[in-house]
Amino acid sequence: MKRKRPVVAIQVDLYGGSAAAVSLEPTAQRWPESESLDRLRLPVCFAALTLRQTARSLTPRVRQLIMQFAATMAEPPPPQEFGQSWAERVAGRRLVPRTRPGEPSVVGRLIEAREGPVAAVKGPAPSALAMASSTAALAGVALSEVSTEVHLSAALALEGVLLWFGAPEARTASLQKATCAGFTYALRRLEDADRPTPEVLRLVLSSYPDVRT
Repeated sequence: MKRKRPVVAIQVDLYGGSAAAVSLEPTAQRWPESESLDRLRLPVCFAALTLRQTARSLTPRVRQLIMQFAATMAEPPPPQEFGQSWAERVAGRRLVPRTRPGEPSVVGRLIEAREGPVAAVKGPAPSALAMASSTAALAGVALSEVSTEVHLSAALALEGVLLWFGAPEARTASLQKATCAGFTYALRRLEDADRPTPEVLRLVLSSYPDVRT
């Protein structure tokens, strides 16, 4: 029997094309000890799930959306007078309190399994474009509480996941294999550039004991 344990519940409500409400709810006593770990995992795991669920006809548009917010994640925070937070720049929309159900509302979980972390969505799967937009909003909120070094790690991991899903075998391999490939790519890129490697990135990779990319 494979061990599966939900660790963070998420809900993203999209309001038109201009606003979103995002909530993250870790399981009891999960944070702060594992908070940095989960915040790094969340956008990468949900991006992998999004790409897996995307029909081939929509793949270019979804990839473009993910590339766009990944590139923004690697940029420094905007000046205060700019009127838009770093999280909102990544999300591509205003981040607001939840006042009503979104159109759509994406409810999901980050799950720890023996093979590594994986994302799952409850209920009927939303459209691929809604999932990509929700992942952007989730990324902005989840990563707003971590360092710029972790922002860069997440951006590179997303680039690695996008490269992975360009391979023919990507749609039949496990989601853990995709995210492990993304995090491994981020580690190698940072090491090749002689950039500091956040300890949390190494910790994420240690959670894939049986995955080979």
